[in-house]
Amino acid sequence: MSIRQGHKGAPRAHDGLGVAERLVLEGYRHAGHRPADCAAAARQRLRHLYGAALSGRDVRQALAALDQFVATLGLCARCPLHLCEAGSPRICDDERLILALIAAIQNGDDALAETCLRALTCHRRCEELAVAAGSFALIMKALGQTLAPVPGHAVDEVLAVRAGAAGTTMH
Repeated sequence: MSIRQGHKGAPRAHDGLGVAERLVLEGYRHAGHRPADCAAAARQRLRHLYGAALSGRDVRQALAALDQFVATLGLCARCPLHLCEAGSPRICDDERLILALIAAIQNGDDALAETCLRALTCHRRCEELAVAAGSFALIMKALGQTLAPVPGHAVDEVLAVRAGAAGTTMH
């Protein structure tokens, strides 16, 4: 999986993503774009998306972990996180970091997971986010949905572009 950056943080196409990466990315997008009046439709799309790759009981388990992760991410984020519309071929910086975080946890890359956590939330909330992300990542791995490892330099590139585009802040 590539999370390389375009110019000045421009989203890049997510061609080449595997099933596990698509489940995480589109799951985050659907869960993150749930205004109250669209909650039922978004939930149905999530069930369909996850149901195509997982069994019924596994879908419920994965979606419960996804919901907890996205809710915690919303509480812990430094600033409102950005996400592309569900189904978009683009991946924004925050989505890249989320994919890298889940991949790092699943593949045992503690240093990269820590880097992603620090980029997504403040220091005092890292542990809370780590627990929710870890639960989601490990449930997905147990269900046979393991993301490809992400090289640390790819995350460093995302963070460098974000820092350059935003001055001294992360978002």
